[in-house]
Amino acid sequence: SQFISPILLSRILAYLQDTSDPSLAPGVLLAFGMFLAANFQTLFVNAYFFRVFRVGQQVRSSVVSVVYRKSMRLSGASRQKWTVGEIVNHQSIDAQRFQGTLTFLHMVWSAPIQIIICMALLWSLLGPAVLGGLAMMILVIPLNIILARKQGGIQKEMLKNKDERLKSTSELLNGIRVMKFFAWEDNFLGKIDRIRDHELATLRRSVFLRAFTTFIWSTTPIFVAVLVFATFVLTGGVLTPDKAFPA
Repeated sequence: SQFISPILLSRILAYLQDTSDPSLAPGVLLAFGMFLAANFQTLFVNAYFFRVFRVGQQVRSSVVSVVYRKSMRLSGASRQKWTVGEIVNHQSIDAQRFQGTLTFLHMVWSAPIQIIICMALLWSLLGPAVLGGLAMMILVIPLNIILARKQGGIQKEMLKNKDERLKSTSELLNGIRVMKFFAWEDNFLGKIDRIRDHELATLRRSVFLRAFTTFIWSTTPIFVAVLVFATFVLTGGVLTPDKAFPA
C-alpha cells in the first residue's frame, strides 16, 4: 500500500495538469484509490505491530520468568559470581531487548525489498538522478556504523555502573545493622552517590549521542531529496508536480 499511494498521487497530479479531458470520473477513481490504499496500509501496519508487540511481550515475560527461576536455584558459588545488579539487569534491560528485537525483526528481509522497489519507482520518475541520492545514502552508512558502535560502548559502561550501584545498595541494605553500629552509612552513601554521578554522566553522553544520531537520521532524507532534485534539474530534467510530490 505504501508504494501504491505515490503512484496514484502521480496519476492524480498528471490528471489535474491535463486540461484536455473534462471528465471527473478518472480523478474520482484515483482519489478513491488513494483513500483505500491509505486505509489498507493503516490496517495492515497496525495489525502487524499488534501481533509483534504481543509476541514480544510474551517473550519478555518468559525470559524474566526463566531468569527469576534460575536465580532462585543458584548455588553458593554462583551467588558469589553473579551479583544482584547483574540479575536485575538481565530481567529488565536484556529481556526488554528481546521484545525490541522482535518488533523490527522482519526488517531484515523486508527492508532490501522495499529499497529495491523504491529505487525502481524513483528511477521511473527521475531517471539516473536517483543515483546521486543512493551514493549519499551509501556514504552515510559508515557514519551510522561508528555512531552505533559508540552507543554500544556507552551502553556497556552504563550497565557496568548500574551493576556497581545496585551491588553497593544491596550491600548497604543487607548490612544495615553493622552500618548503623559503626556509623558507616555516610561513607557508603557517598560511595553510592559517586557511582550514581558517574552513571548520570554516562547517561548524559548517551542522550547527546542519541540526539545527534536522531538528527542524522532525520536530516539525511532531506539532503538526499535536495541532491536528487538538484541532479535531475542540472542534467536537463523538467521538475513537474507529478514527479516532485510522489518522489
